[in-house]
Amino acid sequence: MLDPVGRPDDSTGPGAARGDVGGAALRTADYAMGTVVTFELRIGNGTQALASQALRRSRAHLHHADEVLSTWRPDSSLNRLRREEITLAQAPPEVAEILWSCADARRLSAGWFDPWAVPGGVDPTGMVRGWSLNGALDVLRRAGVRAARINAGSVAAAYGCPPTGPPLDRPGAPFDATTGAPALPAATEQVMAVATTPAGARAAGRPVATVAGPDPGLAEALALAVLSAGPDEGLGVVARIPGYCARMVDRTGKARTTPGFPDTTSAAPPRRRGPRAA
Repeated sequence: MLDPVGRPDDSTGPGAARGDVGGAALRTADYAMGTVVTFELRIGNGTQALASQALRRSRAHLHHADEVLSTWRPDSSLNRLRREEITLAQAPPEVAEILWSCADARRLSAGWFDPWAVPGGVDPTGMVRGWSLNGALDVLRRAGVRAARINAGSVAAAYGCPPTGPPLDRPGAPFDATTGAPALPAATEQVMAVATTPAGARAAGRPVATVAGPDPGLAEALALAVLSAGPDEGLGVVARIPGYCARMVDRTGKARTTPGFPDTTSAAPPRRRGPRAA
């Protein structure tokens, strides 16, 4: 069977066995916001046709957000606002919504995340991806999808846990012990998100900041704030926000965390041992 973008899913293959424990699985991938976005759904009591429709709407939400809020698209509404070609009242409502969210993030981060303190006008790029994921998950939840996880490179978010069987508790490849990012804890009815930034920094020997919490957009913004503020101030900022925890890995590989940050040491892949000398 093909998923809505023509890629095979496993709802009629090996993954179908998990359909008895929380609904059939529906998986697909798309490209949006400059990265590959993967979706995993547990359908629950609904039909696969309804879940596929919800998935199409969820993906459309991400593409619409990209079209409206991207700073890389010259014709985006956000860029038109920055060039003063339109007013905020004339822009799509998503522009005002993301700017309100940015203002909240600036306040919560004690100013360390500040999209207004950049050249060229306000730039909400530092939380657009997470903010968009939150809306995409909401589309699936309102459609009756029992559980879902979306992974968009530097940000992953999930909600829901089947009554039996394995929960949706791992966001995928970019989130592992080598980057300092935790696996998503067992999901609940609330969204749980993990954001780490910048992409590839750990491999390049640069600091990495990771934040986990219930709002993907705020988690993404706070990860940037931790990176800007440094471990002392940045981790302290996150520790004061209920429901959020953080980790920062410096250039030497030394990690510091806030209370409540999941232990990732058990998730590290086993090292391959070479042959012993004779």
